[in-house]
Amino acid sequence: MNKMTKGAIATGIGVALLLGGGGTLAVWSDSVKSGAGTITAGNLDLESKLDGMWESDVTGPVGDINEYLVVPGETLTYTENLTAVVDGNGIEAELSMAGDPVNGFGDSVLTKTTFTKDGVKSDSETLSIKGKADVTAVTEFTFKAETSGRQSVMKKYSFGQVTYKLQQTAPTA
Repeated sequence: MNKMTKGAIATGIGVALLLGGGGTLAVWSDSVKSGAGTITAGNLDLESKLDGMWESDVTGPVGDINEYLVVPGETLTYTENLTAVVDGNGIEAELSMAGDPVNGFGDSVLTKTTFTKDGVKSDSETLSIKGKADVTAVTEFTFKAETSGRQSVMKKYSFGQVTYKLQQTAPTA
């Protein structure tokens, strides 16, 4: 058998298989674009409006906190104005103070944070936010008065970890 005959037989067998159910030679198809539209992700943002302000219950306003010498029993209050943006359908977030604000000095310094929004002070150390809100955060640092001898004399307290956190909460139906 010559090469031309072998090629013709192979071609014929291939065509027969395609037409006879060994495969399909052609199928119809069609497509259409959907009208599903476009979505945009929401936003969650927390910003400080200005540097915070310090005040002492003993001496009043504190200028440079890095130069201030605190005494046992004193309470220092840090006030900061924040803007919270919680933008999206059905989204809510919770504002709180995060981190270790007195850098590991344990129970010798007591802290308490409250938030005020629209003239209403929170009754817990967190605040629920929807939409955009101007919030005043007030954190009190009370230095325990129960000291003996020279305990805590010239100790340094770092407030570098004072951080406010805005965290999305789980959506509710």
